[in-house]
Amino acid sequence: MTDNNKQLSFPARTRQFIKFRIIHMDDSPHRIALGAAIGMFTAFLPFLGIHSITALLMAFITRANKAVALLCSWISNPFTFIPILVPCYLLGRTIVGIFGNSAPTDAAEVAAILEQSFSFSTLPSAVTTAEFWREIAAVFGKIGLELITGCLISGATIATASYFIIYKMIAVHRIKHQKIIALNE
Repeated sequence: MTDNNKQLSFPARTRQFIKFRIIHMDDSPHRIALGAAIGMFTAFLPFLGIHSITALLMAFITRANKAVALLCSWISNPFTFIPILVPCYLLGRTIVGIFGNSAPTDAAEVAAILEQSFSFSTLPSAVTTAEFWREIAAVFGKIGLELITGCLISGATIATASYFIIYKMIAVHRIKHQKIIALNE
């Protein structure tokens, strides 16, 4: 869309963000792609509130790009938390069920449990109460194994794909950019 008055669609904004904020970063393709992979992995962890800290710590340990890790970890936020966790739970339930240990909780019930526990309207004030943390412990007691299993598998899969996609995008962009510079000299 060339008209500046028109708002870009979500996929168009995402492409612009990747192109102008990630691909043009002044760092090695490996460090940028590793930062994206770390951020995507941590975004899929079911531990609300520690995604940024976890992403920064992992990026520091692996010498990945910290800014990219932090930005990608923000994919998980109060608005996206439930849509990320329910499919992860279903995957984890399937995997754990193969070994005969899965709890028979369906997707609608899990969504209701998570929405009740992580309600955006009450979450800011609730996290300071002991009752909130007892409720979270009860939720993890009921669906924790399946949720963590699904989140780790999903996060690792998305992180691996992100690494290779971002790395390739950066490499292609830099090769094209070098050719343009060489032609203009």
